Amino acid sequence: MDLENTETLLLRDDPEIARVSLEELRRMGVRIVPDDFGKGHSAVAVRIRQPIDVLKLDRRLLETVAPDGEGSHLLANVIRMAEGVSHGDQAEFLAAPGYREMQGLYFSAAIPALAFREKLALE
Repeated sequence: MDLENTETLLLRDDPEIARVSLEELRRMGVRIVPDDFGKGHSAVAVRIRQPIDVLKLDRRLLETVAPDGEGSHLLANVIRMAEGVSHGDQAEFLAAPGYREMQGLYFSAAIPALAFREKLALE
């Protein structure tokens, strides 16, 4: 059985109270499926701590994005790009389901353009 409700309603309480309640439902076999992700001001850092099985994007995100048009790159990059990779185990974890674009201190600190050109010339 799935518990599907809007993200704001399902996760509106104190994040810790919501997490405990949702974990109890999951122990009972209920899948947690917040709907309308991206409709409001979604705090992804809070959602990561919640026991969520499926995260449904709000339809307006798709309606405002034309294939190969304005905004399509943003939605594709939300799905595709992982930022802030600082450890090898994070890179391995992300690579397993297919992430191919990552950035973070694990690979390199930010460097000035001239240093980047020099680094490219060496490789």
